Amino acid sequence: MYINSFLAQGFLQSDADEQLILYIPFTCSVNIRSICVIGHSARTSPASMRLFINRQDIDFDNANDVECAQRIELVENLQGRVEFPTKFTKFQGVNELVIFFDTNFGADTTEVIYIGLKGLATQHKREVVTATYELKPLPASTKTPSETTSSSYIS
Repeated sequence: MYINSFLAQGFLQSDADEQLILYIPFTCSVNIRSICVIGHSARTSPASMRLFINRQDIDFDNANDVECAQRIELVENLQGRVEFPTKFTKFQGVNELVIFFDTNFGADTTEVIYIGLKGLATQHKREVVTATYELKPLPASTKTPSETTSSSYIS
């Protein structure tokens, strides 16, 4: 699919072990239908992930103890062909998503090159745009540079 463009951009790698936490804030509430995770190579791809919604307190100390919204066992998805569906009723009105990759397929570190989320934004803020289009500017509504700048000199 799009694997070549992802490889050119680099990858995300865990520091000391296979565990990796991603915090994703959204600008409006979203409903998440599915997640696609593409690993960098066969052994470094994540093998499972725990998803937490609307939580800012998840860290490496409590990620295994706190109840997650969903746990997904992953497959090695190096070409981006597999999407993992979420429990849609739990993933409505999401403002923040925390993804905790706790294991991989046997490497010392976990490497991810792409995470795709499919869903809907629920609170679009659309407003009416008021614009005036003029084919030929009217002199009364157009200001010259000398009319727009004002300067006062102090002597």
